[in-house]
Amino acid sequence: MLKRDVDPFGRLLELDVLGSFDFFTNSVCLNNITPQDFEILKNGEFSMQLKVVPLAVHEYTHFLDATSSLWGLRHLVKMNKGYLSNNKLGGEEVDFYWAKEFLDHVKSLRLPDYYTLIQSGADSSRPWTFDISIGSQFDQRGKVSDKPVLFSWFKNGYGQPLARSPLSMVSLLEASAMSQELLTELGIVNSLDADAKVVEMHRLQEKSLSFLYNHHVTEYTVCVHILANHLQCSDIYTAFRLVSVVVRVVLNFPLSLFVQVLDAVNVEEIFGIPRGTLLEIVLGRVLKTMILVFYTI
Repeated sequence: MLKRDVDPFGRLLELDVLGSFDFFTNSVCLNNITPQDFEILKNGEFSMQLKVVPLAVHEYTHFLDATSSLWGLRHLVKMNKGYLSNNKLGGEEVDFYWAKEFLDHVKSLRLPDYYTLIQSGADSSRPWTFDISIGSQFDQRGKVSDKPVLFSWFKNGYGQPLARSPLSMVSLLEASAMSQELLTELGIVNSLDADAKVVEMHRLQEKSLSFLYNHHVTEYTVCVHILANHLQCSDIYTAFRLVSVVVRVVLNFPLSLFVQVLDAVNVEEIFGIPRGTLLEIVLGRVLKTMILVFYTI
């Protein structure tokens, strides 16, 4: 999983350190897995399958997204220019800025913590609802910029606020990796005999729902929530399957085609902005700009 910020080693931080992916080096680290675990895994032991395989799939999904999608190729180009700007590798002074460009690129994948608001002690009772809002990002000098940011405000079943989460690049990347992790767990459970499958399926559903409705990690689940709500999809596995397809399309869209789609799609209707109002015109334009800026990260 991604870490919650950028640590001194350049890895994106996260809530759990079972594994991590370093976007500075495209390195996968399975912190919680030992060589002995792999030996046990060879025997097909169920609990070890659940421990090792979904975690590995999660982290290597990050690797695939960062290397084999169009977004990933742009990421690799920035990485290459950043490292080759080093004078020890033949870089010139005029090339040094590429290192800073790459640093800023990786840091931009997840917005700073102050963009996220968490209601402490809140009752996270279901069903949740959400509203979309738009704000402006701070630039690197601390000034309000013209670069917009899209927020999702989550409320519990009583309409009480739970969290405000920005839609960041991490939101997309985590939606992709979490989808593959969950579907891998589902596949492992489905391989059991009928009686064991009933028990383990219940445990998996409870675990998945507990994660999905944890308002402390909504930046990682916001894409699934938005998709499931708009499609009125109540099945968590179907929602994750669908969001994995959507993310795959987004990560592989060429920029020129993306602009054409934005012109053709009624983004305002998707986000529930009232039609025939000035708000529709203004927010619609801002939304399209925000999505375009977001996609070019």
